[in-house]
Amino acid sequence: MIGPAEPEAQHPCTANTCTACCFETRLSLLDEDLARLEAAGHHGFAVRDDRGYLRLRNERGCCVFLGREGCSVYTIRPDGCLTYPLVYYEEDNDVDFDTYCPHWRSFGRRPGVVLRVLRSIWIDDRQAALRRRLHRRGDIPC
Repeated sequence: MIGPAEPEAQHPCTANTCTACCFETRLSLLDEDLARLEAAGHHGFAVRDDRGYLRLRNERGCCVFLGREGCSVYTIRPDGCLTYPLVYYEEDNDVDFDTYCPHWRSFGRRPGVVLRVLRSIWIDDRQAALRRRLHRRGDIPC
């Protein structure tokens, strides 16, 4: 898994007890995220939009996994959480930092993480297209 190189205690999010990205999230979920979280006993955290994309559900304006102590699934968090604050900007066809993150300057732009973001976008698009096809055929509900 390509993730933060520094120990979790030194990771900018945990070091600063920051949860800014956990509010009003529009995070896409890959099937592998879904499987990993469901295998850990979590259910009802995903919603499917009308284009077939799976998104992380929000409750009261924040990620369903955000609790008093921070992220309740931090060690198995979705791929998009792992690679944040690097995000894909469709209008520029580029991966760059989301400057909404108050600590984005503390993260390095490592090629492995950029490739992981692009991989996730590619997989997410293909999985959504498959869900649309299966829905049209009647193999999966809305």
